[in-house]
Amino acid sequence: MSEHHQSSTSVLEKPEQVERKVQSSTTLFGAKLFSCLSVKWKTILWTFIGIIFWLGVFEASAQWFMSGYDDQKLLNEKVKGSGGKVALYLARGLSVEKKLRIGWEGRFNKKRNPHRAGWLDPRLWADKPQDGEKGLIAAYGQSFTFYAMGRLKELVPEYETRVITGPSAPPNHSFAAFNLDRNLHSAEVCVLGLLSGTIKGLLGMSSAGYYWHTPLPFTFPRYRVVNGELVSEMPLIRTQESWDQALKDPLKLEPFLKQIETHDNYFSSVGYRSTWLDSLILGRIVQKGFNGRKASSVQNKFIGPQGFKEDSELVVILQAIVKEFARVAREDGRLPIVLLFHGRGEADHLYQMIYKTLEENQIPYVSSHGICSPWNPDVFISKDDGHLKPHCNKEIVRQMLEIIATQSDGKASQMAKKRLNEWE
Repeated sequence: MSEHHQSSTSVLEKPEQVERKVQSSTTLFGAKLFSCLSVKWKTILWTFIGIIFWLGVFEASAQWFMSGYDDQKLLNEKVKGSGGKVALYLARGLSVEKKLRIGWEGRFNKKRNPHRAGWLDPRLWADKPQDGEKGLIAAYGQSFTFYAMGRLKELVPEYETRVITGPSAPPNHSFAAFNLDRNLHSAEVCVLGLLSGTIKGLLGMSSAGYYWHTPLPFTFPRYRVVNGELVSEMPLIRTQESWDQALKDPLKLEPFLKQIETHDNYFSSVGYRSTWLDSLILGRIVQKGFNGRKASSVQNKFIGPQGFKEDSELVVILQAIVKEFARVAREDGRLPIVLLFHGRGEADHLYQMIYKTLEENQIPYVSSHGICSPWNPDVFISKDDGHLKPHCNKEIVRQMLEIIATQSDGKASQMAKKRLNEWE
């Protein structure tokens, strides 16, 4: 009995012994398999292992470097030093959604945080002038329009100005603001300001797609021309309150992201939505590349070295918007004026693209390219501030007053004639 028992226990092996045998056989199999590989495949395998290793080293080093910085501060405040600039570069590789969330969380950190600007919400315009004893001028555009109208107010203080703008706002934002504001004032003159550098926004529903590196949340319609008619897709989120609620409730955010994915040409499948890639430095670099490549591919379809492509969707939309702006303004008994602003180094491409439409439809306009050349760096405020200097805006205002004096017959016209006579 005891002999049988001893024989049984000698056959059975301890678990650790079994495990060692399995590991040994697995290692032996791997060694045999590796030895069977050709020199070429061995080189490829070792190269792959080396790449993975050094990517891991880079990721670990970059994570250690970024641990000394806060993404919110990097994206909402000015950075200093070469280290801060590198950190900002990596922070901008976050997904568009993540950057929007960070920007919104820091929107009250300073008085003029752009994340609170540009919303197409008429409630925000309640304190703007609705009438003017000597004339009211309403204007819609971006910062270039804002500065030009500010110069108008300085030179003709008798005018009241009602200015509605958005940060780097594209024409679809300005046109939508004009329509929303249509019955809220008694302006005799309506101005639509177009900036060469923001025309690209016509193919989007927010600046988050084409300004993916510094996205802002305010939205605007996506216009299309269908059978000769201008039609619009209105964004599901249009106010600060609805955006705030959407960030807190995925069920409200998801329909908007689906809408952006469908109607915004700049939407990138990798880099727009917040995913696990945001947690990796390498992931941020990948997202940065996808977002930049997407924006470039969209823009290459409507602009080239010689300017805007006449048969592109963007040009067709802008021409329709300009014509509809003038038609509606005239229908309301108002004088339409279009301002064409050309940014630093952007030639006269905007003027060349739209002037025929303006002249064929007898729409008054002023173009900055003939006043202050976009190729002349001295006409811009500074290297960091690309807005036109006051003397450029003064001439833009003078030409606007000539249009008002000759093509309007109300209070604004009388004031324009008086001021022009005083300048002679």
